[in-house]
Amino acid sequence: MLRICAPDVLLSPFLPGPCLVGLRRPAVLLPDGQRSLSVRDALIHELAHLKRHDCHWNLLRQAAVALYFFQPLLGMLSSRIERSDEEVCDDTSSGSAA
Repeated sequence: MLRICAPDVLLSPFLPGPCLVGLRRPAVLLPDGQRSLSVRDALIHELAHLKRHDCHWNLLRQAAVALYFFQPLLGMLSSRIERSDEEVCDDTSSGSAA
């Protein structure tokens, strides 16, 4: 299906939602105590980010926005890219349920 090595899965009481962190040794962070969350869907979503190398691209995108802070169109483009990344990974997780 996704064909990637499974990262560490860690729980944190300080997170509002699941996320993927790390460039060299990525880990999936899940919020501790939020039971309404489907762990399977959250893991598939975060693994889709891992497969797409979104951590690397996000770092590059945020560096460009910081370097060219005076360019408002770059900030708008960055926001749109971030939303589309989430939509693509949402589609991956919803498509795997079928």
